[in-house]
Formats: sequence, C-alpha cells, structure tokens
Amino acid sequence: MLGGEGYGKSWIIAQSWLALDPKPLMIIFSPDEFQETAAQNDIEELLTTKLIKQTGDELTEANRQRWNRRLLHWQKNPGVGCPRLIVTIDGINQKPNTDWGKIIDKTSALLEQMGGRLFVTVRTSYFRDRVKNRLTVQAIEIDVPEWMPTERDEILRNYGINSSVLHAAVAQSLLNPRLLGIAVELLNKDNVVALEELSVSRLLFEHIRASELDAPTPQPVDTFVRQLREHAQKILLRVQEKQEDDLNIFEADTSAVADGRFFHPVEGEPGKYQLKDDGLTLALGFSVVDLLRIAKRNGRDLDRRLTILLDPIAALDSTADVVLAALTVAVVDDDQYMPDIATALVKGFANLQNPDQTKFPAFVGLSKSRPLAFMEAAHDLCLDGAHQQNFDWIKFAVIEASKNTRTWTEIANKVRWWLSAYSLSPELSMQSHPARDPIEKVQAEREKNQQAIDEKLDAFSSDERNILNRLHKEEGDFNALTRLGLYLLAGKPLASFAESFVNWSFSTALNSDYATPHKELMHLVSLNRVDWRETRTALLQDCAALRGNGISRSGKWALVTILRATGDSGDDEETRPLVAELTKDRTHFPGWRRIEDYCSTDPCDPTSTEPENIGQTAEQYETIDVSKLRLVMSR
Repeated sequence: MLGGEGYGKSWIIAQSWLALDPKPLMIIFSPDEFQETAAQNDIEELLTTKLIKQTGDELTEANRQRWNRRLLHWQKNPGVGCPRLIVTIDGINQKPNTDWGKIIDKTSALLEQMGGRLFVTVRTSYFRDRVKNRLTVQAIEIDVPEWMPTERDEILRNYGINSSVLHAAVAQSLLNPRLLGIAVELLNKDNVVALEELSVSRLLFEHIRASELDAPTPQPVDTFVRQLREHAQKILLRVQEKQEDDLNIFEADTSAVADGRFFHPVEGEPGKYQLKDDGLTLALGFSVVDLLRIAKRNGRDLDRRLTILLDPIAALDSTADVVLAALTVAVVDDDQYMPDIATALVKGFANLQNPDQTKFPAFVGLSKSRPLAFMEAAHDLCLDGAHQQNFDWIKFAVIEASKNTRTWTEIANKVRWWLSAYSLSPELSMQSHPARDPIEKVQAEREKNQQAIDEKLDAFSSDERNILNRLHKEEGDFNALTRLGLYLLAGKPLASFAESFVNWSFSTALNSDYATPHKELMHLVSLNRVDWRETRTALLQDCAALRGNGISRSGKWALVTILRATGDSGDDEETRPLVAELTKDRTHFPGWRRIEDYCSTDPCDPTSTEPENIGQTAEQYETIDVSKLRLVMSR
C-alpha cells in the first residue's frame, strides 16, 4: 500500500478486512518489532508471539506449542478459498535502515505456505528507492492518493464547514486524511473556534504531537522538533555564508526518510532529501522560539534579540510566515508557553513588511488562545505610538478576541488596568520639541509643565489622593492605549468599568495633552445601548468623592468629564456652573458657531419659542444671488 504520509493506507486495510465475510485472522506489526536480528531470522516465532499477544493470551510454553501446531497445520494444508491469516507491517519507512526487502521476502514466503497474505504500508518514495529492487517476490502495488477536493468538501460539510472560507494553503493540506482528522479533532475540542483560524504551521505542529501518541513508531516531540531546528539552523548558516543554491537540500538521514510530511526525496538523487517549504517555515519557527528562550534565560532584551534573529531569515523572503509559525509554536504548546516570548513575537510581527492578509484569521485564532500575550503586546505598541506597519493586525485581532466570552474576562481586566494609568511626565503636554525648537524654549515649557503638575498634586484632597493611590504610573502614548481600550468596550456592558472611567478622567485631569480622547469616552458611554442606566448609576456613585469639599481643580475637571459622558441632560446642567467656575480666569473667544445668528432659539427643542431673528434670516435668503452659490475662493 503506497502513498504519502497520512493518506490513510492503514485505514484502507482495516476497512477492507471489516468488509470480508468470513473474516480471517489479522495481526498488525509495527516496524520496531522487526528490529532485532533474531526476529528477522525467525519469522515463525515472531508470528507465534504476536498471535498470542493479540488474542489476549499469556506468553506461556503451552500457548506457544498450541499456536506452533496450528501454524504447522496451516503449512501442511495451505489450499483454502480465502486467506487464513493476514499480516500487516505498518509504516516500514519509519525504520529506514532495516533490510525490509529480506524481511518481506521471508514473511511472504512463510505466509504463502500457510494460505496467508502479507500487506505492507509504506511511503511511495521510500519503497521505490530502497525496497522494491531488493524484493524477489512479486508485489502488487496499490497507490493510495490524497482525497479529491470534492471528497474533502463533503466531509467538511458534515461538520457544518464551508471549505471556501479556508485559506488556500490550509484547504490544500486538508486533502491529507490525517491532517483533516487533526483539524476536526481540534475543532471538536474547542481548541480552535473556527476552522478558518487554522494555519498550515498549526496543522503540522499538531501532526508532530499526534505522532508521539498514535504513529506506527512513536517519536518524542522534543526529538523531532530538535531535528527540525537543526535543519533550520543549517539553512540559516548557509544563508549567512552567502550560499545561493540547494539551501534546503540535505544528505538523507533517518528522520528525513521516516517522515513524509516535512521531507521529500530529491528527484533523481535518492541519497538526498529536501525540507518542504511548509516544513521549512515551521522549522525556522521552532528555531526562533528556541533562540528566544536562550535569550530569556540569559537576561537578554527579547525585542532586540528577535530583530537580530530575523535578519538572515529576511533573505528567504518568508519573515512574516516564520514569525507566525514561531508565534503558533509559542502559543499552542501549553507545556512550553512563555508569555513574554509570545508578546515579543507579536510586537515583532507588528514591524514586518507586507504580511499575507489572507492569514489574518489564523492570527485572530492565536489571539483567542493567548489573549493576554496579545494585550500585553498591544499595550507596549500603543505606548510607543501605535504607528507600526501592522498595528492594525494586533488591534483588530484583540477586538475579535474580545467578542469571545471565554477570553473576554482576561481582556476586560487588562482594559481596566490600561484605564487606570497616569503620568507625571512634563513632556506629555508639551507643544515644543527639541527637534524643531530652541532648547531654551523646550526647557522653559518643561519647567512650566512640571510646576503645574506639582501644584496640582499639592492641591489634592485626601479623597483625591485615595483615587491617585489606586492608579499606576506609566509613560508613553496614553491616547493610543485609551482609544484601543475604548474600542474593546464598544457594545459591552459598561457598569463594571465605572471606576476605571473615573480613574481615567482623574488621570487626564492631572496630566494629558490636546489629543486626549474625551469625545470617544462620551460616545461610548452616552450611546451605550446595553446597560446605559446601570452605567450612569455606577458612574455617579464612583465619582461621589469628587463632589466633596476641598476638591481641587483637577478633581472638579474629572467630575465634569464623567458628568458630560453620561449623556443625561441633568448631568450636563450640573457641569455648567462647575465649568464656569473653572474657566472664569480664562479669556473667552467667540466660537465659529453661527446657528444663533440665523435662529436665536433651538429648533430641536419642542419648548422653544419663535426666534426673534427668523424674519431677518428669511429676508437674507431671499436676496441671495443664486448664480454665485457655487463660488470657490471668489471664482
């Protein structure tokens, strides 16, 4: 039975046996059972031992003699209408250094004498390169192909999945029965929310883990991963040495021959094997994660180390795919998960060029697996300005993750933390900048801002100091961080975030800049259609401390922010005397608003009286020269 890795060769034999009537005895050998020289030379003893074990008997001398007599009887009376015994050796390519030609010859000859048949499952390339020419018996070769797209799609429909939503590379991988089985199992275990969130790297990683459990010859995950890493590191070394040809071609070794998901033979050169492109991407991902772990153990800066690691990978023109593969490895392996490494990979991805946009669903799937790593990365990227090339990937990934009830609690707690930060940096509200302004001007503004902050702190009442004590100090672009936090809260119940909103309002009253997202907060709270009443009640309760005697100007401005945000007309009325008091020393300039010049009362208020200037407005409209309505700059 010939075919690629995971094509279902063993399954076809089992299904065919189930269809037989009557069913002969069938025993299944793993390649390991033929490793000993004694076993290779005494096939009959091997059959006897296997029959005793598979029928549930004990390996006693009496049982051996009983089965030996039966085998001898079969040899003396071979002529039957159908096979008495079917022997299957499953996956002989898993032990490529064994002389399988000799073993197959001996086993098939013995079974022929007994009226039995031998089946062997093997990867096509290994059989034709290493076994076929060693056989002296005639072998019937049955090629087992991958599934056709129509077969795959029919299976997916049984699980309510439309194959058109899958990434093209993932859909191609799911033509492999084993990988499709892995994908469906992940879906059933709720390890992934939707199949479109799978990547090829995730499938291959799960294939490695599954092989440790149920492959014909189990192989420890760590051993195989180490072999992949070594291949990746050899390739990177070749890149650094300026090698251009055969970057991923290697001399044949045991692992390459044994596993067909990652390696395939070089055409015309059976002694050489090539690491497949998908396998190379995952191998490089393993290598990146391993080197980041080394950097972490030695106290290195992970962000800087990742930048250095990605430099040679850039020459392979697959940097974004490798980082996604590394992130996949870092995120889905519970035993090896390190949050700071996952965070570093997310931040590193944000700065890459031209990632494949069709892989965004898989990126979202990873964010749902480890939302805190993505939130921590988003936090750092926001404080750095949120100007990174792929920041939108992180932004919308965490927004999508926030829609999942399983991950929302962790995300919500992070948002509360974000909204409870403050800064005492005088640079936060500075208009001048060292790059464009005289140093004297910059220094003077810095000193002025610092003095203003110090005066605000000195003016705090005990209640205000209690609020300050529940905040934490940070530096960076608070505005970007706040906006992302507010985006994450859109459409959610907000009452439980009331204290966080008060914290944020107090923080911005203490120190902020002109771009502080007050309007975004107002829109979020006032247009809240989920629990507006409960949120308003909670806000009024949590800001009660800001109504007391001795509250400073900062505390009063924080109260104004909260009252304006509720959208309640009564709360807005309460802010007017407060704002008048807080701005009485300011010079007031007329605004650009001209509505009252045309209509002195509010036309949207049902209680408004007729405006006294409406007649004058009508006369002005009547005298307009319609030929000049579309003039731009007098032309």
